[in-house]
Amino acid sequence: MSLAVIGYYGHEVTGLALTGLQNVNERGFWAMGNGKGLQKMKSFAVNACRGVSNVELESMGKGSLESFQIEKCHRITQFGFFGILGNSRKLKALVVENSLGIRKLK
Repeated sequence: MSLAVIGYYGHEVTGLALTGLQNVNERGFWAMGNGKGLQKMKSFAVNACRGVSNVELESMGKGSLESFQIEKCHRITQFGFFGILGNSRKLKALVVENSLGIRKLK
């Protein structure tokens, strides 16, 4: 199943965790985030997925997302971090662990 299909048909999805998707590129995450099906998603976790970068992160932040966890996604930088904060009006919890693209924030 492709991520675009989840993004388009996932109308009842409220939580999603993606782990170790090494062969999914940026377009897959972008298509999932821009699909109209994930409007009810409240919790999203991404762990060790090479295809996630700043643009895809911002597209996932739209909608009703309340909790976002990112771990071992080294292509995400401070721009993506602040992008998700700016696009996620309902966000209550953001966890970023072991992501080398994000430097110490002062």
